[in-house]
Amino acid sequence: MPDKNLLNRKITEILKQLEHLKILLKLKSVELFDRANNFYFAERVMERMIGAAIDMNMHIVADLGGEVPKDYHSSFIDLAKYKILPLAFAKRIALSTTLRNLLVHEYQSMDEGKFKQALKFGFQDYKKYLEYIEKWLRKF
Repeated sequence: MPDKNLLNRKITEILKQLEHLKILLKLKSVELFDRANNFYFAERVMERMIGAAIDMNMHIVADLGGEVPKDYHSSFIDLAKYKILPLAFAKRIALSTTLRNLLVHEYQSMDEGKFKQALKFGFQDYKKYLEYIEKWLRKF
């Protein structure tokens, strides 16, 4: 049985980051990218949101008796194997782990247009992700 307290804390964290993201998405690109604090805040919001989801994925897969996913990307795909996420959605949201790695490890500078698009997709996808997780949790 999943640790509902842990998962609920992670859900709360993602919801909090989604609220921040909603505010950031209202900013014009110039406000987001020309003001360092806004850009760094946006990076941190995405990093925390994606990280919380990865933590949830790892916990759920381990709780269901599966092998701990070999990487962050596959943690989303593994949820599709357990019918928690539809496979097409799991593949799409798993791409956010690439963004997370870019942000955390600062592999390269971020293209402004792509980053703004990632914020929009992140907002949509992580709202949907929570719907799937909460639907699955209601079974317990």
